[in-house]
Amino acid sequence: MRTVYTEIEINAPAEKVWNILTDFPNQPKWNPIIASLKGTPRVGGRLLVLFKFAGIGTIPMPVKVLVFERARELTWIGRAIFPGILDGRHSFIIEPLGPSKVKFVHLESFSGIALRFAEKILDSKLKANYESMNIALKALAEKTG
Repeated sequence: MRTVYTEIEINAPAEKVWNILTDFPNQPKWNPIIASLKGTPRVGGRLLVLFKFAGIGTIPMPVKVLVFERARELTWIGRAIFPGILDGRHSFIIEPLGPSKVKFVHLESFSGIALRFAEKILDSKLKANYESMNIALKALAEKTG
């Protein structure tokens, strides 16, 4: 297993961060790694994510929602081709640090037989892409209004 882990502190209430994160139609307007995100988030629900990763390219990924806890966590799993080839468990976790401050944890854990072929891309490019999303989320959440 290999995990790409990022985090950032955001000076905004957990509910505000959550509302931005789960406003799927508006994701492409602010999120540098999401070209499209369609579906209704609920545990067991299916989403279609069109990722646009700098240095990697555009990747369509059907995912299944595993965790959907309001103002706390959204986790899904995506699979390349079929289970066991390259599986990615992608999590967005909001940890309150106070009434108007959170730690936003953005991580993905990968497993599968193709992992050894993907490790170089995961290490060199994916983390930077996730960090760019975190920075964009912080900027939007910290705007007044």
